[in-house]
Amino acid sequence: MLNLFKKKKNRILKNPLFFCEVTCRYCYDHQNCKEKLYIPCACKGSLMWSHKNCLKECIKYQYNNKLYCPICLTKYIVPV
Repeated sequence: MLNLFKKKKNRILKNPLFFCEVTCRYCYDHQNCKEKLYIPCACKGSLMWSHKNCLKECIKYQYNNKLYCPICLTKYIVPV
């Protein structure tokens, strides 16, 4: 009988964020990039994170300078 629960030395999790990656909701870049990720509105899950510059670009060009999230309908908190 196979022992499926036997520990193997080569199965070490090298990246702790492997199963829960944090990415920007607009550019899909990871948390490891140079710019920090922020929570600009009340959205949850994978839509809650955004880079400051990505958010500003989307507000300006995609949302016609509207400061409200089209998903959760709360006012954006734009990081300074």
